[in-house]
Amino acid sequence: SVADGTTILEMGTKIKSITGNQEQDFTTAIISLVKNKQKKVYFLTGHRELDFDEMDRQKGISELKQTLMNDNYEVAKLSFLEQVKVPPDADAVVIAGPEVPLLATERERLGTYLQQGGRILALLHPSVTSGLESLFAKYGIKVGNNMILDPLSNMGNGDVFSPAVGTYQPHDITKDMRNVMTYFPRARSVQLEGKL
Repeated sequence: SVADGTTILEMGTKIKSITGNQEQDFTTAIISLVKNKQKKVYFLTGHRELDFDEMDRQKGISELKQTLMNDNYEVAKLSFLEQVKVPPDADAVVIAGPEVPLLATERERLGTYLQQGGRILALLHPSVTSGLESLFAKYGIKVGNNMILDPLSNMGNGDVFSPAVGTYQPHDITKDMRNVMTYFPRARSVQLEGKL
């Protein structure tokens, strides 16, 4: 049975039903039909990370979860209390602001995942030891125990701890970012030492 207002899209043997009527709803549905595989992003839990179900921006990152879902990503939580390794269907693992250091066994599991070609997005608070610093150092990435400040280029309200960037190095990620300012409130330094 189909509820009123539901649109059914079909391609071959794939069927997608949507209840929204916005362009984004249709775009997401079409992408899910056309793509052979939906990518899956896991969010690590258990270290007081930002919660992807929390609407409060100080405690959660529900907007990031929604953006990923709108772009046809599947999102799930990952707890090393429940799983002994990163699941094999993980296309990426997000570690969003852990406030409690990861255990050595957890870092080893993430290290194994990286060695197998895995991807990690780590959002690390300044002045908080996450335990990931030693893992990243193995890959030539030095995470500073500091906070970046910029008295000249900031959000404009005198907050020197919220640097603003408007010029980017040429890269696929930044190619469409002309005339776009990005802000990095309460950011810590990250340096590449050697080659990845």
